[in-house]
Amino acid sequence: MAIKDYGCWKGVPTSFTAQTLEQDKSPHITLKFDDGSGTQREADINVASTSSDHRLVYWLHRTWNHPITKTLTSLSNGFHKATSTDGSGTNLSLDYLRTKPALLDLSAGQILQDSQAGPTDILNQLEPILNDAVSEKATIYVFGSDYGTGIHDVHMNQGNSASYGNAVGEDGAIILHYASDGHFEAVFLAFADQSVPTDDETGAAESGAQSLGTIAKGGSSSS
Repeated sequence: MAIKDYGCWKGVPTSFTAQTLEQDKSPHITLKFDDGSGTQREADINVASTSSDHRLVYWLHRTWNHPITKTLTSLSNGFHKATSTDGSGTNLSLDYLRTKPALLDLSAGQILQDSQAGPTDILNQLEPILNDAVSEKATIYVFGSDYGTGIHDVHMNQGNSASYGNAVGEDGAIILHYASDGHFEAVFLAFADQSVPTDDETGAAESGAQSLGTIAKGGSSSS
């Protein structure tokens, strides 16, 4: 099942808030951003799974280099729908497993060990990145599913159980660009019960696939 209206939204982050598991069974960090349209936009960032294993896996890169950044900087503000799902990045298609060169090292993912962890723990990790982005008025590129006034599914969108949709070349991400020195930062998110490798056509976990909770054993969280 393809991710509806998958693509990239470009703007400037302005503020963020976080929910707890007590407030919502699928808590989010809500990142507000300005795309110049006059309408406040929101990125709804999942920080816990609704499955029995709530754990989040994350990769935070305070310095990130990848050829797709050349495509991103040429975009105008606003939402841009991906023109293919080949994972190439040049068509605004990201894939944690297939984009070349690789977006991330799966085994280097950090895992929130408490199965009941909500946004507080991940916010401790994301807050410095988000605060810097807001204060420095960085340019933000959010990959996920457009729902009109904002974007969600800002995480890996494959290797899920049968209860959730899967897709190839439609993974979510947050990429930041700082004009002051030109550097990029990146945030990638997934859930511990998502499994790899995945089928090249459907994005469903293949037979014998391993969960990210097994693969991501807590390597370096930045590069």
